[in-house]
Amino acid sequence: MTSITSPQPPVRQLGTGGFAPLRIAEIEALTGDSVALTLGGTEEYGTTFDFRAGQHLTLRREFDGRDVRRSYSLCVPPGAGALRIAVRRIDGGVMSTWLTQEAEIGDEIEVSAPTGDFGRGIAEATGRHVGLIGAGSGVTPLVSLAAAHLNAGPDNTALMVLGNRSSASVMLAEDLYDLKNRYAARMQLVHVFSREQQVADELNGHLDPARITRLLQLFGTPAAVADWYLCGPLPVVDNARTALTDLGVSQAAVHSELFHAGAVARPAEVAGSVAESTIVATLNGRRTTVSMTADNPSILDALLGVRSDAPFACRSGVCGTCRARCVSGEAVMRTNFALGEPEVEAGVILTCQALPASSAVELEYLS
Repeated sequence: MTSITSPQPPVRQLGTGGFAPLRIAEIEALTGDSVALTLGGTEEYGTTFDFRAGQHLTLRREFDGRDVRRSYSLCVPPGAGALRIAVRRIDGGVMSTWLTQEAEIGDEIEVSAPTGDFGRGIAEATGRHVGLIGAGSGVTPLVSLAAAHLNAGPDNTALMVLGNRSSASVMLAEDLYDLKNRYAARMQLVHVFSREQQVADELNGHLDPARITRLLQLFGTPAAVADWYLCGPLPVVDNARTALTDLGVSQAAVHSELFHAGAVARPAEVAGSVAESTIVATLNGRRTTVSMTADNPSILDALLGVRSDAPFACRSGVCGTCRARCVSGEAVMRTNFALGEPEVEAGVILTCQALPASSAVELEYLS
């Protein structure tokens, strides 16, 4: 008997700019101002939407004729079988308002392939203790990181310290408690509330450096933790980094990602930048040359004039979506919240914040 195998449908490719139209398959209310969204339709794209713990997606939608893009971290570990993100509404945020108040199951939205290096290597070793510190929406990637780490080996342990206004404002609370119950002997979960009284004084207030220091001292030796992952608003990330430094933790063991940088002064001019330059960029296997003048506020803006597929999201130096490596020439950045020192030393830049510092700059975009 001859068996006949049905041909497999071809794998779809991402569209213009590296986006795919995915549908909203599930909407789950988390708090009064946040939801979790599950995105469906990824099976048509093969392995395109496979992801590592700690990575994020860029969502794109047009509002009143304006191309709006925002990045949201995945809040499930690899292998969970779904793309799930958590979104908190931001005052004046058109994307977050639509996602939390107006979007419905079945709606389509354009989504990029997962990107980001926040959690690189977290699930690749066993017998390690990791620390995670976050606040507000910063819990989103931390849930994914903690789950992946604890799933990776029976000897892996984790400490998570989270700051919020109250228990009612904790995003992904059920996911956190499910994780804690599943790994009761290997996970410590500490909630600090600024507007809800708890029994222990150390758990009341903001995550300032002094409070973080005291909490970490209560739960072991911070320097013995293999890696620390920090995520949240800029003040919380800075406070945690200060506390860890004061406790003797090596900066090489501290990894951070911002969800909101706040109002940060960005200089119009940057020392070392030049008014005119030739930019050569390799993106999606194609080289493009563009002349940049002082009229262009960034290398990204110059490239978007000729390459609509140039990646970007926040345009604030926070998400890292637009990162590229300088192959030759030099560039300087107005600000940088997404790249670590090793990346900067290796010539990686954020094109949304970068200006040329030489008459010619050759870039290679990083996937």
